[in-house]
Amino acid sequence: MPLYEYRCTDCNTEFEELVNASQADDKRHAPRCPKCKSEKTVRILSAATVRSSSAGPGGLGSLGSMGGGCAPSGGFS
Repeated sequence: MPLYEYRCTDCNTEFEELVNASQADDKRHAPRCPKCKSEKTVRILSAATVRSSSAGPGGLGSLGSMGGGCAPSGGFS
């Protein structure tokens, strides 16, 4: 299950929640705020983290460090 970030529209608390991917956009299955218990929560966008063998010991890096693309291995001319 993916980890999503949410914000409570009542108390402005931001929190993370493991949510079934098929229910992530379904308003009927939005998680309750852990602080005020409100059901008025919205999913917010967060920065993506990807696993890359070139990112070092932890294997985590930003999308920009992945390299690759459509260019031949010799680079652009």
